[in-house]
Amino acid sequence: MNKSFFLPLLFVIIALACTTEENIVVPKQLNSVIEEPSIEKLPYFELTTTDGKITSDQFLVDSKPEFLLFISPN
Repeated sequence: MNKSFFLPLLFVIIALACTTEENIVVPKQLNSVIEEPSIEKLPYFELTTTDGKITSDQFLVDSKPEFLLFISPN
């Protein structure tokens, strides 16, 4: 075999190895994970403020994300 035949053959073998089914499955799995919405459940709690008592149910009414910081008095 001469070099002019060997180099294109080597290129074709490498190209086929890079496009196997195993390499194609990983991006499909990543896309399916990204498309699924994540739903986190908020535990029930009650906060007493100067405006009155606030419960976790009131946070869920507007479907907007809130950031809650709980500071322990201990």
